[in-house]
Amino acid sequence: MNYFVKKYAYGDQVSVCLDAGNKEIMVISARMETINSQAYMTGYNWEAVISY
Repeated sequence: MNYFVKKYAYGDQVSVCLDAGNKEIMVISARMETINSQAYMTGYNWEAVISY
């Protein structure tokens, strides 16, 4: 998982960078679309990705 998710710390904040173009991530997003077409990974539905 470390090759498509990176964590960056900035003082008291932490950011997570997800390589949405990674093949494994694209498989997850396609699966999500089959479950609910409104939950396709567009950048607005990250909560759905994390919860899934």
